Amino acid sequence: MDLPQSTRDVYLFLQQNLYGRGEREAAAVARALLEDGLGLPYARSAEPFPEKHWPRLLKLLEEVLQGRPVAYVCGKTWFYHLPIHCDERALIPRPETEELVHHILEDHPPESFPALQVLDIGSGSGCIALALKKQRPNWSVRAIDLSEEALCLARENAQILQLDVSFDWADVLRPETLKAESTFDLIVSNPPYISPDEASQMDASVIKYEPHLALFAPREDPLVFYRAMLVFAERQLKKGGRLYLELNAFRAEEVKRLFSLRWQLEIRLDMQGKKRFLLARFTG
Repeated sequence: MDLPQSTRDVYLFLQQNLYGRGEREAAAVARALLEDGLGLPYARSAEPFPEKHWPRLLKLLEEVLQGRPVAYVCGKTWFYHLPIHCDERALIPRPETEELVHHILEDHPPESFPALQVLDIGSGSGCIALALKKQRPNWSVRAIDLSEEALCLARENAQILQLDVSFDWADVLRPETLKAESTFDLIVSNPPYISPDEASQMDASVIKYEPHLALFAPREDPLVFYRAMLVFAERQLKKGGRLYLELNAFRAEEVKRLFSLRWQLEIRLDMQGKKRFLLARFTG
């Protein structure tokens, strides 16, 4: 078989092999394999494709065709304009979580909020904490997670991006491990919120490859992480401080009902029109 010669023709070759995913997704995956997987500057370039890349490219393509998520195959994804190193140690950042970051930044313009104390609970790859620090360099950002593997990944990302965020181990369900020496202006979290009963509705590659610890809440109490964070936030948020939560759209109203009259609450929709985010302002 004669192999394509230009990078643009290789891009088209990949698309043809990925068309079972649909035209738009095939194009996006082909671009990711070339730009993120191989580090080429432009997938549609007319420049000659370096022959040395073929063995690795064909391996990447095979992994994708076998169902491994593209972000894990490439070892990289993009989150709020940042390249995030990505592998099975943590969840792949989702567009909805970028929306969560956008809400925080829109609500806290730098001229009005020049310096905040911020805590990210359940940080995973570190994407939320790192995006906030990048956009608001004067904020003091701390992040915690239960998974030592995820913390290692987050620290790697912080080092690569040269962003000063501290990543520490803690279990939000065991308050004694949180060791919060100070209060916070802002707490954010995208906790495990999927019930195991919903697993059958999810993409098979998510179930097979992404860490269940970060995906699923206990069947017997799907809101357990929200309950724990609420207790912590009422103790550690400053008066007037804000708590931002990503939600399971099916349980948004249930989460809202957990809060007492000490909070001002607002549920916000994601770009799909689903109840995805809760903004809670602590009135003390």
